Amino acid sequence: MNDEYNDLFDPTTSVQGSQFKMGTVTAVASGIHVQFDGETSPSGKVYKKLASYSSPAVNDRVLLLQISGTYIILGKIA
Repeated sequence: MNDEYNDLFDPTTSVQGSQFKMGTVTAVASGIHVQFDGETSPSGKVYKKLASYSSPAVNDRVLLLQISGTYIILGKIA
């Protein structure tokens, strides 16, 4: 497998120019709050999700895509 793709899922390595991030849901109130991998505290923002991620829950591991200055949660990592 290509090392570039392995690095995408390694929080200690960033793929230059990558628009994807992984994180953990920290709260589901008035939107979804996320702590991004490699950061020490949750983001102060709330994030939207795709409709297919129908039951977000605290401690879910999620994949996010950067779009228009924010992130959209694509779904839970199973």
